[in-house]
Amino acid sequence: MIEAIDIYKAVDPLMERIRKECFRKGYAATDAECLGLIVSKYFRWNGFEIGNVAMQALEDANFHDLARVIEVNMAREFGDVRHK
Repeated sequence: MIEAIDIYKAVDPLMERIRKECFRKGYAATDAECLGLIVSKYFRWNGFEIGNVAMQALEDANFHDLARVIEVNMAREFGDVRHK
């Protein structure tokens, strides 16, 4: 199983590149902003997939109620999200 530190070591160099190259000079982008940019570009600005990533991350972190809130709102926006 991949440990959290292994994921961090793999993703951190890309995060730093994003921080340096994708935000205006002098702006201290947060990790969340950098990862958000990665996710939005990876999924080609597909709101359904971006929302699904957020929902899955919350589930993984055991924030089930918050994930459910996102699922309900995604269903309003995109229809039944469980079958996409």
